Amino acid sequence: MSIAEARKSASMLIMCEDAETQEIKVLLLTRASHSRVWPNALVFPGGLSEADDDKIGHKLEQVGQEMVQQAPNYQAWGMRDSTEWYSALGTALRETKEECALDLFELMSAGQGEVTTQVQLIAHWLTPNALKKRYDTFIWGLGLKSEYTKLSVDPLEISEAKWWGISEALQVYDRGLVDLPVPTFIILSELNELRHELGSQASVSQLLTRLAESPHSLPIQPIIVKAPEISLYLPGDQTYISNAQHGELEAQIDREFWRQTQHHLKHKLVQVSSDSKPVKRWYRVCST
Repeated sequence: MSIAEARKSASMLIMCEDAETQEIKVLLLTRASHSRVWPNALVFPGGLSEADDDKIGHKLEQVGQEMVQQAPNYQAWGMRDSTEWYSALGTALRETKEECALDLFELMSAGQGEVTTQVQLIAHWLTPNALKKRYDTFIWGLGLKSEYTKLSVDPLEISEAKWWGISEALQVYDRGLVDLPVPTFIILSELNELRHELGSQASVSQLLTRLAESPHSLPIQPIIVKAPEISLYLPGDQTYISNAQHGELEAQIDREFWRQTQHHLKHKLVQVSSDSKPVKRWYRVCST
């Protein structure tokens, strides 16, 4: 399957700062156990693009242009035209509302300061070429003033919507208690490391700015290597190019996270309890 045939999708990273603890929280949805894609996994709100999603993106920009990163940036992210930009934005907005009843368009239109940052693109991921189902996914990010509490999930897709501490989500994943898709795992890891780098006073706005500051026209397209053990290589790792044998794109990621930390992922088995089977989790193999 070619890149052009990969299914278009978009997600929304939504963060806020806890008023009491100053901890930065991330909205994560638990996918339903009967889901065919990532059952029981923690994910950002999002899903597949639909035909009229570009109209939703246009409508939001018309209401509050100062709150939306501008479409002329589409070329830096490898998009063909501004319609693709607005479609990806509209998909993330629509899916967020459908999956957990969080209407970001309404919050921005109200103009009461509930949305504290611009909506901006932070990542572009492409499913590895070796897999049959491939998704071309743009991930957006924005900050809210506080935890939105009127969340209501669509039970056909989602079993729970919850605000998580960044390190909390990574810790329960490492213990084998929840699952995380690779892009979600990497973005949460990136946020966690940026918080350590910038200090505990780092704001949501600062974190999103760092994530969005280096767009690239090529997506992050991992490579899966199955022998001698299952590994997943990311652009920036020294062995990425030597393993790119199936037309993968070599994306020279410019983010400091990718420059300073060369890493790839390997599977490990985690025993959740004595009476359950071990579960597979990714862990990062890093060398700075």
